[in-house]
Amino acid sequence: MALPDMALPDMALPDMALPDMEPTCQPTDNVDDDNCDDIDDDCDGVSDEGFMSMNTSCGMGACERSGMALCTRPDGFLDTCSPGQPLNTTDHTCDGVDDDCDGAIDEGYLAMESSCGVGACFGQGELLCNPGGESVDTCEPGEPLGALDDSCDEVDDDCDGEIDEDVEVVNISCGIGVCAQNGSVICQNGLLEEQCDPLPPISLQDITCDRKDDDCDGLFDEDVDCPPCTRHRDGCPDLGFVSLTGGSFSMGSTSNSFSEPVHIVNVPAFDVMRAELTVAQYRPCLQAGSCRSPRTGSTCNWTESLADNEDQPMNCLSWDEAMLYAAWAGVRLLTEAEWEYAARGGRTEPDTFPWGEGAPTCLLADYGSINCGAGTSNVCSYPMGNTSNNLCDMAGNVAEWVQDEFFEDYTDAPTNGAGRCTGACPKNARDSNFREGVISRRVIRGGGWNSLGGELQTPYRKSLSSEEIRNDVGVRLAR
Repeated sequence: MALPDMALPDMALPDMALPDMEPTCQPTDNVDDDNCDDIDDDCDGVSDEGFMSMNTSCGMGACERSGMALCTRPDGFLDTCSPGQPLNTTDHTCDGVDDDCDGAIDEGYLAMESSCGVGACFGQGELLCNPGGESVDTCEPGEPLGALDDSCDEVDDDCDGEIDEDVEVVNISCGIGVCAQNGSVICQNGLLEEQCDPLPPISLQDITCDRKDDDCDGLFDEDVDCPPCTRHRDGCPDLGFVSLTGGSFSMGSTSNSFSEPVHIVNVPAFDVMRAELTVAQYRPCLQAGSCRSPRTGSTCNWTESLADNEDQPMNCLSWDEAMLYAAWAGVRLLTEAEWEYAARGGRTEPDTFPWGEGAPTCLLADYGSINCGAGTSNVCSYPMGNTSNNLCDMAGNVAEWVQDEFFEDYTDAPTNGAGRCTGACPKNARDSNFREGVISRRVIRGGGWNSLGGELQTPYRKSLSSEEIRNDVGVRLAR
C-alpha cells in the first residue's frame, strides 16, 4: 500500500570537527618513472619524468626513414618516424636497393644478353645481378683463328677489328698481244676479285711487221707478208738505219768515162744503214737457215763460233748472198743513185770524197792495203771520215754491192733514183725479178781496205760478177 507523504522536520546537525588526513601514494616498482603511461610511478608528483626519447626507424628498402620516440601530453607515446615513398614499383634496377620497399632487393631485375670480342673472337653471355647489386657479365671472348687474317672470308680471323687485311694481293695479267695489261687479284667482301682490264687493240687487222699481236687474237703479223727474220727467236736484228731526206744532186763525174755523163737525179727519201753489214748481224740469218754458210779464212771475217770479229764487216759475200740476207731481213740493197747520194751526205754538189775535198789518209779510211792495215777494221773505226749525215766507211774497209747491173756509162740512166737493170732491178731475193744463180755484172761502190786512194772518190764505179767472192767486198742495206 502506498505510504502517505510525510514531511520531515528540519533538523539541525551539530557541528562536528573532522580530523586532519594526509593523501596517500604507493610507489610502483618503476622507481625511474620511465614509462610513458601518465602515472607518477615514483610518487614524486611528476609523471613519466624518467622517460628517455629514443631514435626510431620505419619503412624498408628505399622507404626506410628515421624518427624519435617521444612522450607527450595529452597524446602520450608518440613516434615521429614516417616511411618514404618507393622509387619504383618493379625494383628492376641492379643497385642493391629495395626500390619498391617490399623487403626483397632487385627482385624485378631481368637478365640481359651481352656480347664481347670482335671477329672470330665474338662471344655472347648475360648481364646478371649479384646479391650485392653489382652487374656481372658472363660473356667470354673466343680465341683468334690465326695470327694473320690472310683468308679472304670476310671474317676478322685475328680479332683486331679489321677484316681480311692480311690477304696477299696477287699480280696477274690479262689480254694478249698489245692488249696485255697488268692487274691484280684482291679480296673484296670476302671474295677474290680479278681487277684487270685489257687494253684495246691497235687495229682490227695485224698488218704491221713488228712481231706484235696488234689485233689481240693470239697471232702476230698474220695479215701481212713479213720478212722471215720476224720468226727468228730474237726477231729481226737492229741494222742501225739513218733516215735521209730526199733531194736532187748531180750524179757522176767527168774524171772517169764510167761516171759520165753527169746528170741530175731526184732521189726520194730513204733509210740507209749507218755502217756496213757486220758478222754479228749476219749470224742470225744463217741460224735461221735463210742465208748460205759463208767462206772462212784468207781474211774472210766469218767464223763458225763467236769471236772477236763480230763487229767486222761481213765480207766474202756474193751479190746473190747479199740479196738473200736482204730478203730475210725485209730490207733491200741500195740503188747506185741512192748510194752516191748518201756518200755525198745529201749535198747537191759533188764532193771528191765522203768527208769532203781532202785527200785520203789513214785517219779518214781503211784503204791502201798495208798503208792503213792489212785487212778490214771494225765498222765505224774512222769517224773523221764520216759523211755529214754521220754514215761510216762510205770509203774504204769494204766495197759495197748495190742493186744495179753495170753499164759502162750513164747514158739513159734513170733520173728518179731507181736502179738500172735489164728489166726491173730486184730489191732482194724475195723480189719476183730475182734469179738466183743467174750470173750478171753488178756495181760495187766505195772501195775497200786494199783500194788505192783514187778508188775512194765518191763517183768512182766498179763492177764484179754477181757470183764473185772477195774479202774486200760486203754490203750496206736500205729500206
